[in-house]
Amino acid sequence: DYGCLLVTYSLVVVPSTLICIFILPSLHVIAMGIGIATFAGTTLALTCAGCSDPGIVPRRMGDDPSEIPSVSRRPSGSYCGQCNVTRPVGAVHCYDCNCCVMGLDHHCPWTGKCIGERNLRFFYGFLTFLCLHILSTVVNMAMWMMTVPEQLSISIARNSTVEP
Repeated sequence: DYGCLLVTYSLVVVPSTLICIFILPSLHVIAMGIGIATFAGTTLALTCAGCSDPGIVPRRMGDDPSEIPSVSRRPSGSYCGQCNVTRPVGAVHCYDCNCCVMGLDHHCPWTGKCIGERNLRFFYGFLTFLCLHILSTVVNMAMWMMTVPEQLSISIARNSTVEP
């Protein structure tokens, strides 16, 4: 479901872009670099988590259900009647995506897809970068708010001086 992913992108990109345009230029270059780096890392990790294969077990198309091996002849794993596939050990059926996924961790509402064996590291990267980005944004906003009264008083003093 790419609608969920687009909502998540907008929740990350819109405020971060506004902060990059209006707040970060008035701060030290290191603060600006950290803010932009965490923003880029968050966006990249979200893209990787949301667009990579979580480990979906491929379905067998056109198989006759009567040809499904009996329990005694079935390879290790369990049979999923909804996917018509013998799941490998460690695969779990996701009822939101209607497919079996290797190492299913959860179905993520932020990416709109399963988080499984193949995209779990990208999801952890997204969570890590998001936490770092939130932390850097809070620190940058605090630094900016401490400098705003000083900048405003200088601006007011310049505007209030009357030139002859």
